[in-house]
Amino acid sequence: QLPDESIMTGTWRATPGKLRATYKYHEFVYLIEGLIAITPENGETVTGDAFTVEGDFVGTWNILEPVYKRFLLKVK
Repeated sequence: QLPDESIMTGTWRATPGKLRATYKYHEFVYLIEGLIAITPENGETVTGDAFTVEGDFVGTWNILEPVYKRFLLKVK
């Protein structure tokens, strides 16, 4: 995390399931393990090992396999 708290990094683990997500910050995701399918409202589903979630994202995360991810979140 930067001293001004504009960037935050970390890890996240999750088991299979769906969750509704509403973002207000940009996030870069790198999957170390697992598989996620992300579907924005009125958009196409995307998957991959590394991706960016836009700060205005609203949609569904479908965790298809147990996930271990690293993330970088721009909060300012």
